[in-house]
Amino acid sequence: MRKLLVTIVPLIFIFSCSDASEEISELDRCVDANIKLIRNYDLIEVFEESPGWSKIKVNDEYRHLINSDLFKLKIMLDVEMIQKSLLDLLSKEENISDPELTVIIRNVNDLSDRETALDSFEYLKGNILPEWNLNYTDQSRIYFTIPINDKGEEQDIEGMINSDKDTLFKSGDNYLPELYRSFISSTLQIADRKLLVNTAEEICYSQKIY
Repeated sequence: MRKLLVTIVPLIFIFSCSDASEEISELDRCVDANIKLIRNYDLIEVFEESPGWSKIKVNDEYRHLINSDLFKLKIMLDVEMIQKSLLDLLSKEENISDPELTVIIRNVNDLSDRETALDSFEYLKGNILPEWNLNYTDQSRIYFTIPINDKGEEQDIEGMINSDKDTLFKSGDNYLPELYRSFISSTLQIADRKLLVNTAEEICYSQKIY
């Protein structure tokens, strides 16, 4: 009996410690919840600067986060979004011969295959694809980033909004805001979780959740 107790007691201790370590804290739950919300943030707001003319700015609802890691996220363009845009563009193209068009379309489709993405990217870059950079998330999801100089720096959310904050466009013309919304939405949707944790934690702390 004594030997049995000696065996059972340590096992009970191990299992109780294991159960405790698997408990999710209130902060962890808060962080997870806010990351889900962040992925659907609409950071762009349109306002009328003068009669008939509008500008874009950071949505007032999220202005308190402008100094957070969120606005420092580099713009990440999801490969599927870019493929759709390119294929839509090619469907209206009339100045490319059929054989050449077939090759271009094949390379556009191959962008989403990790084994062929780099070769297709190099073929399309400077042709119908801007001089972007090709990247992969931790989950091997393919995306593009936008270089802004020859020092290797890339466009981030804050920089993109600020670059056109003084640009006037006709009220009702949604091209610019919708373009930026699609870029930001792509970024927030495919960003690795670790890139959103700090911002989510800041939000939780502001809610007195520690």
